[in-house]
Amino acid sequence: MNERPCPSCGHQNSDTVVYCVHCGGILGSIPLPVDGKTLPTAVAVAARRMEKVPVQSGEGRSMGSRLLGFFVYCVNVVLGVAAVLALMSPKAGQDSFIPEGRRVQNPGAVIEQQIQSSRFTPASISQQLVNDLLKSSGSIDWKSPSFIPSSAWPRWESSHVLLGVGVVTATVDASLFGYPLSFSETFRLAGSARQWSLNPESGSIGLLPISKPFLPLITPFVIACSLPVSREMKVLEAADLLQIRSGFIDFTTR
Repeated sequence: MNERPCPSCGHQNSDTVVYCVHCGGILGSIPLPVDGKTLPTAVAVAARRMEKVPVQSGEGRSMGSRLLGFFVYCVNVVLGVAAVLALMSPKAGQDSFIPEGRRVQNPGAVIEQQIQSSRFTPASISQQLVNDLLKSSGSIDWKSPSFIPSSAWPRWESSHVLLGVGVVTATVDASLFGYPLSFSETFRLAGSARQWSLNPESGSIGLLPISKPFLPLITPFVIACSLPVSREMKVLEAADLLQIRSGFIDFTTR
């Protein structure tokens, strides 16, 4: 009977075994029956497996398969980073710009009064007043499409606006599968007297920036949260003079 050395530990093994009896390493060659006797069942099964499952090495891979593997790796990395950024909340950076003060008890009536007075003298609506109205409007129920389970649809938590020079940034805080999620979209004031409009400029999901072509993904959520001030927005669209500055909206109407 011949013996074979183990390539791992050097132990001499019978030529009828597949694995080293000392260290358990694969001996690397298929055992053959001795004197016409059949191999033990366990040895025969292991031998057949060695025949059917060739050892794969990177040396036989073509350049195309390597490039494909690298591309798939890069895509997975990008998707992972995007998912992390989307779940990171930007609230800490935005809340510092929201002026703090005593909350107005009836913000809708105050805004209505400001609109009425704007027919005679220039009026202003503050950022805090708009946010108080959004807070007092209650929860918003988004209807998910029939082909998407309601559990897989974001749930509204709160919303607020940030007024800058000529721009309005609307932020919607939601949750998805228990994870916090924030949609943010910035609109720039455009148009002229009695034909004002807010045009989408940029957006984000968490800390993940969204370019203009992909803004329709988040616009429906942001627009739905502006419903409590939709009537006031219609009035401002028809204003004679409209200006957005840091923290305030100045306007005059007829």
